[in-house]
Amino acid sequence: MAAEAFIVSSKPVGVASKGAVWHRADLEHGIVAESHDLGVTHALPVDVRPDGQQVAFVHHGSLALRTAAGRFLWKRRGGWSEALFLAGADRIVAGSVQGVVAEFDSSSGEEIARMRGFPPLSVSGDGRLLSFRPDRDHVVLWDRTAGRELARWAAAPLQSMPTGAGELLGTRLTGPNTVELFCLEPGARRPRWSVSRRISGHGVSRALAVCEERETVLVHMSGTGREQPAIHEHRLDDGSQADTHQLSHGQLRFSADGQRAVLWNGGVFSAWSTAAGREHRTSVGHDAAIDAVVCSPDGSLTATAGNDSTIRVWSTHTGEPRQVFGGALGGVGLSPRFSADGRLLLATSRYGDQKWCRRLTDGTPEAFPFRLPPATRSWHTSADGQLLWAETATGTWETRSRLIRRADEATLWHTDGQVPGPNGAVFTGKDVLTLEWEFTYGHGRQPRVVRLRAESGYRAEPVMLQGLARLSPLDDVVFGGNGDFLALRSQGQVVVFDIRDGRALGQLECLTDIMPVFAGSRWLLSVDRDMQICVYDLAGLQLQTRLSLKSANDAPRSLYSPPSGDAVLVGTQRGVLLRWALDEAVPGHQR
Repeated sequence: MAAEAFIVSSKPVGVASKGAVWHRADLEHGIVAESHDLGVTHALPVDVRPDGQQVAFVHHGSLALRTAAGRFLWKRRGGWSEALFLAGADRIVAGSVQGVVAEFDSSSGEEIARMRGFPPLSVSGDGRLLSFRPDRDHVVLWDRTAGRELARWAAAPLQSMPTGAGELLGTRLTGPNTVELFCLEPGARRPRWSVSRRISGHGVSRALAVCEERETVLVHMSGTGREQPAIHEHRLDDGSQADTHQLSHGQLRFSADGQRAVLWNGGVFSAWSTAAGREHRTSVGHDAAIDAVVCSPDGSLTATAGNDSTIRVWSTHTGEPRQVFGGALGGVGLSPRFSADGRLLLATSRYGDQKWCRRLTDGTPEAFPFRLPPATRSWHTSADGQLLWAETATGTWETRSRLIRRADEATLWHTDGQVPGPNGAVFTGKDVLTLEWEFTYGHGRQPRVVRLRAESGYRAEPVMLQGLARLSPLDDVVFGGNGDFLALRSQGQVVVFDIRDGRALGQLECLTDIMPVFAGSRWLLSVDRDMQICVYDLAGLQLQTRLSLKSANDAPRSLYSPPSGDAVLVGTQRGVLLRWALDEAVPGHQR
């Protein structure tokens, strides 16, 4: 049994692309071994040759073939809507809405045969038998090698599949919530056997296969509504159910021999086989922009939240995908966090009204480990997880910040005011640093950094920030450098402060909505107007290098640096997670 599958998706998966992307999936190891752009932006991919070397597309009734490298081969007009490559032959069969079924040489485009018929088409595993509809009310079984009709039945199946014995398997809807699987034999007017199954919605896909080795038929139920997606396995002799294999949501493609399948949904690929009877999943990227990136306390894992309603977990150093969590709070405005012990992955919605928690070892849902105040906009925990900093909205612009001891939920300290942004506080050892705004006559509101003793809420003498630009309580703020530095974004500029003495180090242009991040006490990372990542040395705030994504036709959407400060993690617009080691990326700074 082959250990590879070839897929063409019409959305970016792991590579930057605007259209069709070709993938080679290693089913033995459960990884996507190769992916590249085919250079096709509008046509719909309909099939891939079993060896992966050719791809068929349809666009406005035209059938076109390209090589796996994207090179154009040929194009035929004629209202084509469906095409299937034949196993073991350099042939492709296509169906047209104009009532034509034709066979072409897949390399040259020469027409080999033509029949009167309509889609849908299906081909037996050995490529000898073909089924299609000669009219609205019938389906025929056609012998390609002999060029003649073997059987005709009064039926209109949703999908069909010829068997090596000359029978036809098919499915049809018999009611709004019932699908029937049946077997037709030549010369018989009624099915030799049929079985019915209740479904929710139209939970039937076009995937149907025959596994001659196990003498079973496999039908994929896509599982809309409350129905769980599954492959149902029935015996060929009497239709009785042999097994049921639960799956995740996505598109499915069976191999010609019916012994394996590949399932994909955006950036998630799964390998399935009749031998294992279960799904082996791997992820190569989000199917939409990555809005948030965060590392585990020990830096070994990275979690990303994207607009494709998934949270994904990766190995920070190798990029190997570890886990995929789908449907997390709708996927919009997520703020993922690791628990202090690294055991749980947590997420809250933008305004804290929804909470999500999963155990990292096996993905089991768990109760959120602590209570958050109502309308929480942002929150942080101390390194030991015993203290909680929460910022809540009390009005359109006003907020309340609280330092809470989790053991008894006692509020150790709070302030009402305009504390800016989700990063307006940071734990540093046993202290908490936060930003407040003090009103003074003649100067308006002036920013100051307050250091609080976490255990008691003791308030040290605040440090006034000496700004180089007009600063506002509505400006975004981020702490960094182990609590030694702070950056305020104001009116297209970022002002950087050394908060040990309140001195301004300088200001940088920042015209994007991506906040700068600190990488330890050495670097400041920012995105410029050309969507390049600029690396500045904090000692003199001098530009050291630029990291560009232009070669991949992509752009950054979120930045993050792990606690070690030795790397930058970039979530891109196209759902790709990238990592640069800063000591290698910055010239002359190798340790």
